[in-house]
Amino acid sequence: MITWHDFLAQQERYKDLLYETENHRLVRQMLTGRERRERFYCRTLAWLGRHLSAWGRDLQERYDVGMASTALSAANRVR
Repeated sequence: MITWHDFLAQQERYKDLLYETENHRLVRQMLTGRERRERFYCRTLAWLGRHLSAWGRDLQERYDVGMASTALSAANRVR
């Protein structure tokens, strides 16, 4: 026979399960949104990194030659 105490314990257990289920749903919802946002940021940062590297190489190629010849001519003047 089920007593009043057993009934109250079952109700409490049911409330706990509902609470856990709702928390789990909210966590999944938050993580899903975060993954989408992080994927966007990762793609954007990867694109930016590639372009910064390319721009840096271009600048080094353009200005290192000029700087090397300037440094050589300055060194020749000192002698």
